[in-house]
Amino acid sequence: MTKSCIAFACAVALSAISGPALAQATDPCTLLTAAEVNQALGVTVLPGHKMGGGSNSVCIFAPTARFGPGERQIVVTVVPPAFFDASHRSMGMTALTPATVPGADAYFLSTGKVTTIHVRKNGKVFEVRMNPGHDGHEDTTQVEQIETSLATRAAGRV
Repeated sequence: MTKSCIAFACAVALSAISGPALAQATDPCTLLTAAEVNQALGVTVLPGHKMGGGSNSVCIFAPTARFGPGERQIVVTVVPPAFFDASHRSMGMTALTPATVPGADAYFLSTGKVTTIHVRKNGKVFEVRMNPGHDGHEDTTQVEQIETSLATRAAGRV
């Protein structure tokens, strides 16, 4: 299983534990627009699609409805506020680095080449993860820049 598949599986699993009350409080598909994701990824994506075991806490922006790990895509996940503090430390294979999102607390959590920006603002917590896909050419720094740009836009809607 590739690291991208593992990261995607984790995002979907988190949606199951986030609970319906949190999902109703913040719809992850309203945090970004398809136009913003198009611009960031350089490909045309479909409007955000909710995923994850009946929960509304995961939204995927991808070029097709397959949402395959080989596609360039953005995954926005709304998580419980306690998750921000619980995952705010390096453990084993993960590395934690500060991130800057104006008006919010933020950090990157990375495992290998997979990085995710975690953001807390106004008591709400969300994550933005870019999957460069098979055609992706971005290095980790470039992926973090794209995630930061999109997380900044999303934070403006929280």
